[in-house]
Amino acid sequence: MLNKSINMVPSMIDVEPNTHLDLSPRSLSSESIKPSSIFISATTLTDSSSESSLASYSNIQVELNEYLNIGKIKNDFDTITLNFEESIYQALNISDNCMLPCFNVVCDKQLLSQPTGSFAVIDIGGSTLRVSVVKFLDGNNAHCIVNKSWTIEDSNKHLDRSFFKWIAFNFASLINDDLRNELKNNDGNIKVGITWSFPIIQNESSNRGIVSDLGKGFSISDEFKGKDLKDIFENCFQNNGISIKIYSIVNDSISVFVTGAYFNNAKIGLVQGTGVNSCFLIDQSTLGEKKRGILKNTKDDKQLLINSEASFLGSHLHDYICNADKKMNQNWNLMGDEDIIPPHLTTDKYGVFQPLEVLTSGRYIPEIVRRIMVERLCKNSLISIDETKSMYSLSAEFLASLYQRHDRTEFKEELEELLSIGNLNLKSEDLNMLKIITETVILRASLILSSYIIALVRVMKFTKLPELEISVIGSMLQFFPNYKETVLDILETESKKGDFPQISFDFIKDSSIYGASIAAFVNQERMGL
Repeated sequence: MLNKSINMVPSMIDVEPNTHLDLSPRSLSSESIKPSSIFISATTLTDSSSESSLASYSNIQVELNEYLNIGKIKNDFDTITLNFEESIYQALNISDNCMLPCFNVVCDKQLLSQPTGSFAVIDIGGSTLRVSVVKFLDGNNAHCIVNKSWTIEDSNKHLDRSFFKWIAFNFASLINDDLRNELKNNDGNIKVGITWSFPIIQNESSNRGIVSDLGKGFSISDEFKGKDLKDIFENCFQNNGISIKIYSIVNDSISVFVTGAYFNNAKIGLVQGTGVNSCFLIDQSTLGEKKRGILKNTKDDKQLLINSEASFLGSHLHDYICNADKKMNQNWNLMGDEDIIPPHLTTDKYGVFQPLEVLTSGRYIPEIVRRIMVERLCKNSLISIDETKSMYSLSAEFLASLYQRHDRTEFKEELEELLSIGNLNLKSEDLNMLKIITETVILRASLILSSYIIALVRVMKFTKLPELEISVIGSMLQFFPNYKETVLDILETESKKGDFPQISFDFIKDSSIYGASIAAFVNQERMGL
């Protein structure tokens, strides 16, 4: 891959050890992004100046708009949003894999008036393992003592003993004797908080969570499927000579919500990176009777945290997908059948299918772009493409680099290699076509993600608020060209209609670290750990 300086790079940089985070409400490290006045359209012309080229590119844009059903999505936007609302209510009532109630670790802010102690954090994301140590200091500050990340390769996305041994080895490589002494509890175990970027079922306590469905290319061994993560981690680490005690287990959406709710008055937590998810507080009475009884010892808690597992929503979008979507996931062909239960209500019939995620997230958008590009290149030609080599070969970083360059010829050789294209000399217009495809796919993703956000705000009864902050993590929404601007512009348009708040995104750096450690401290105080 070419080494290029692009706007997405900041999301890939580790937090430097020995840095401070001021946790006071006015100084939390975040980027507040207000709506832009620019609406990015898929009809933006490319960099060619010739009239014939402009006409050709304009025709391509028209074809792509039609292929990706952009006009149809815009026309049916209100209906799509209503369907999202209906799906959210259904999931809050009866779903086993979506809108999951979790223990409330944000209801008592007094506990954080002066947090103390140190906690190790293990953050397992869709593509990254991160190990950190957070120390709470006087003056409502936190100190990141240690922080390091490792890429989780596709070949290492099977959760078995080897996977957890790999985590334990990396953990041990960072925790020296001095840190062990600082992190130990009275029983001599290292205090650990976990951020887990997949569904978990919590019912016993907020430091336990049963492994549920996995996405983002992950699978799990029969030994660990349906087992409690606290037991898995503690036992696997013990088998490798490391004594730990799990103080908290939070989903990444909960982690960003915890951080934003404590310090930035956020009402929603949103994950939009490799995958997509959200989190919010809701009255227990809003949940179905079955789901209200999932969590033990919460009768006195008026509100619960909801890990929405929003990726499972969106089966109603089957009317708006394209051929490339269908080829990428055959489950699209099942959606709309009256005999098929939608994925936000079950995963029993056809496994894990995450419509909202496959249309809007960083893992899948580049693959959709690649497939559309391949379709267009192969049209009326004898081009040979090795699909086994090229699947998921394009990255968001590569597309962002190409998208932002005026001269895209430097990408020609690398693109040919990534696509495994034989007997073809890519032309500059092919590279420009890839840019048009990318911005059209991003426009579709922006429309769909905005629709879900609007539906969620309505379900939560926040429509009368003048302003609403959403805490966000995820490099795709934050750094990919025009994504956040387009989403915020769509939300701004909704606000101007009335009965909808002015929405801002607060991109909180490293919430997975601080959210897990905040939850660990709260549990330490409440549960006497």
